Amino acid sequence: MYGACREIEDAVRVFTSIAYKNTRSYAVMISAYSDHGDYRKALDLFHRMVETLEPDDFVLSTALHAAGMIQSLEDGRAIHKWILDSEIKPELALENSILEMYARCGDLPMASQLFTAMPARNSASWSVLIAGYIEGGEPEEGLKLYKRIQHGVHRVDLSAATIVLLVRACGELDLLEEGREIHRGLNERELGYPGVAAALMEMYARCGIVDDARKLFDQLPQRDLVAWNSMISVYARTGHPREALELYEKLDLSPDKQTYLAMLLVYADLGDLDRGHRIRLLLDQTDSDLELQAAIVSFYARCGAIREARGVFDRIRQRDAACWTAMIHAYVAGGEAARAIELFREMSVEPSPETYAIVLWACSIAGDATTGKALDEEISRTELRSNLLVQNSLVGMYARSGQLMYAKWEFDRIACRDCVSWNILLGAYAQLGHCREALELFPQMPQEGVAPDGVTFVAVLCCYCRIAPAPVGEEWWEQFVRMVADFGIAPWVEHYACVIELLGREGKLGEAEELVRTMPFEAEAEQWSALLASCRAHGDDKRAARSAYRIAEMEGAAAAAAAG
Repeated sequence: MYGACREIEDAVRVFTSIAYKNTRSYAVMISAYSDHGDYRKALDLFHRMVETLEPDDFVLSTALHAAGMIQSLEDGRAIHKWILDSEIKPELALENSILEMYARCGDLPMASQLFTAMPARNSASWSVLIAGYIEGGEPEEGLKLYKRIQHGVHRVDLSAATIVLLVRACGELDLLEEGREIHRGLNERELGYPGVAAALMEMYARCGIVDDARKLFDQLPQRDLVAWNSMISVYARTGHPREALELYEKLDLSPDKQTYLAMLLVYADLGDLDRGHRIRLLLDQTDSDLELQAAIVSFYARCGAIREARGVFDRIRQRDAACWTAMIHAYVAGGEAARAIELFREMSVEPSPETYAIVLWACSIAGDATTGKALDEEISRTELRSNLLVQNSLVGMYARSGQLMYAKWEFDRIACRDCVSWNILLGAYAQLGHCREALELFPQMPQEGVAPDGVTFVAVLCCYCRIAPAPVGEEWWEQFVRMVADFGIAPWVEHYACVIELLGREGKLGEAEELVRTMPFEAEAEQWSALLASCRAHGDDKRAARSAYRIAEMEGAAAAAAAG
């Protein structure tokens, strides 16, 4: 009773007063500690209990759960050993508790071994191991396990939490077809589980299919606030602020924190200072949540209202790292990098990885190499030295400062480089004229299992444009073809601009002009200017005249539009 009411002090007092404690009294107290989140005390009491009494399955399961929650593999193994030594034949529920403990503690090989050896499994068994793989950093293994279920004879009803984890894993890994397969496999009851529809919408959005997210939202028989917030947030984060606003205006439920966070993004994108200010006034009266306060600071900053952002920041009494980071970012985005660095020096809480990333960015903008180097040394003394965001930011800081040797050194120290790591270094090489080094380095990227993206190929093609004498045509053209065929990247206008320039340098002016006219974007003056330069270099007066005419036409239209 006391445990259920969470009156933990009363529960301890009553338990202590019991002269002859039995299994039942221990069970109640251990459960009370666990329910209250005092997992260490629950485990300590369990170890005292087994000195004189034999625990039942309920106590063992509770203790295993406590060990898993604080990831104490030592305690978990001790409990498992006690079960094995006692020659108890565990029921399925207790076997699942052992499995969950190993999964939560990160011993996935042991969890997998136990799962394979189980004479019988239920939905909880599958859910526990799938969740263990995904939360343990092996989402691909979790998805493989899910596919085994799909191809099995009997249907397995996974828990809502596990379905959400599977869907999120598909979104994070950009596995659209796998995500759709999970969606198709859900029945109406599972689709109605808390958070499942929202996770599916997020997955579709992360895979770039916002229309499918909206289609799912429209098909929901009942939409709770979580579903509304998810769809509004999807629009807000994917550059569809007007659609988000339209949906928000149809909302017939009371907004909550997540709604306001999304709408502050929307109003910032629209530059709607007035409506965002109204949210701020409303929250001033009702909510002092730090995440919301940080979002308000960011909103004002994105609208260019740095003074208002600082006013909100100054009124926050107990600022966390997110609040400091928001204000520091406001100064950097507002072109006041030196003030951002100054504010960072006043910071009274432990900086987050995001804080360091922004301050390192500020150092490169302000040309403050001394502070940048000092930050590098400071970070080296913390656990954040192995944080990928911080490591990438250090590469970027040195690269933007023109210190390529240090940038490459930091790059080489990163154990698990991602696409951002490569893009920063390759982009720096391209910008600073070290194009051959970039092209020699680039093949290592896919060899390490990192897929290049559109930004990568902009850097690569720019390198070919800057090499003198002109590069071999087959080589750069092969990279352009690989981008589309091997990596499924639809060319951007920047890619076409490089190809036009390279064709022009090779004297293939007809192909270059044809590409300018037929590429799936309206050609801008920049592309026509590149063609014009090539035509003049190769003495093609007719094409040069056509290109010059198109440029003059565009400049005239732009001047007329500017005049009113």
